[in-house]
Amino acid sequence: IAARGYRPTLRAFGWACAIAFFYVLFVLPIDLVTGWNYGFVGPGRPDVPSIVDVLGPWPWRLVTIAAISAAAMGLLVLPFLRRGTR
Repeated sequence: IAARGYRPTLRAFGWACAIAFFYVLFVLPIDLVTGWNYGFVGPGRPDVPSIVDVLGPWPWRLVTIAAISAAAMGLLVLPFLRRGTR
């Protein structure tokens, strides 16, 4: 980012959120059919706990994961919005 002078915008933030959403739409059916937990969006398995289990029961934890992801991406783009386009 710094080497090429790219400055993320709100549009880039929107694209990142949209891509993450469509990733979940693509992976979730695969997880449900196969019983996997790829990307931690599936229901998981009780015999194989993960750190994502602390975010609540499935499927409600997907909302928490989405909120955390959006907040993290928003924090990453925030410094570039404040600096402007100098």
